[in-house]
Amino acid sequence: MVKLPVIERFRITCETSAADMGPLIAQLTRMGLTNVSFELVNEAQRYARNVKPDGVNGEDYARAWVKDHPTFRAIELVEHFRQNGRSDGVAYTSIRLLVEGKVIRKVGPGNYARTDVKQLAKPKKVSHGATVLRYAAKHPSFSSIEIKKHFDKIGRPRDSVSTTLFDLTKQKKIKQLGAGAYRLINGVEVGHG
Repeated sequence: MVKLPVIERFRITCETSAADMGPLIAQLTRMGLTNVSFELVNEAQRYARNVKPDGVNGEDYARAWVKDHPTFRAIELVEHFRQNGRSDGVAYTSIRLLVEGKVIRKVGPGNYARTDVKQLAKPKKVSHGATVLRYAAKHPSFSSIEIKKHFDKIGRPRDSVSTTLFDLTKQKKIKQLGAGAYRLINGVEVGHG
């Protein structure tokens, strides 16, 4: 078998700006080059991370602030960023990143807490009956009018007084002395029930 001679060719690739593209193709053609091809290269510009002259990015800046603020409102962190020449957007982005990184958690609209901070249990709700018995412990003889005034004072519905007094009488915790007059029965424990 006859070996054919090798023909050497070169494909030259270079990059140029859009402004220089036309003159470059014209020059290559004048040099006698044929089959000149090109492709458009789009290069997306990227913004540098929001790093301040102190070299600390927004997330790390927020993380340092959160160490001294176990619970906070988002606007408090935003204000801290503003006062130190940082933008609102970076503050909110930092909050999102800290939530995603499980450094903080959202505890309500615009409210956050560090994840290492345990939430306090809500206080137990005290029943109307327990409220009346507590009052009766300090005032062994009382009237329904006094209880209604007490309920008004502490923000409880006064409409529930009659039913509550009836229930406590039925449970033998208080005794009705007459129309609207009551007294605590001895030996009744006053609890939070």
